[in-house]
Amino acid sequence: MIKKPPKFLSTKSKEFFKNVINEYALEDHHIKILILACECLDQIEIARLKIEKEGSYYINRFDEPRPHPALKEFKDNKLIFTRLIKQLDLEIEPRREVGRPPGY
Repeated sequence: MIKKPPKFLSTKSKEFFKNVINEYALEDHHIKILILACECLDQIEIARLKIEKEGSYYINRFDEPRPHPALKEFKDNKLIFTRLIKQLDLEIEPRREVGRPPGY
């Protein structure tokens, strides 16, 4: 079983990978899904930085505003990331009990 994040991931994605691996018992196929999710996180960050630097829109040769192509990359990778995380089916337990505290 893979315990170390792939070298091609960014520092943030490696940290996310380690956190998930340490918190949950994942099977091999889940780890492959997690790696894909981490790759999406990297693509989201790349697109976000590009949009931040160049703006959300540009003016085309007909002097019309057009959305930056990175907007689609950003949106698509966010959607893919959420679907991949959903496929992992991670059980998230509440940090505290719901309802009254004990002793009431």
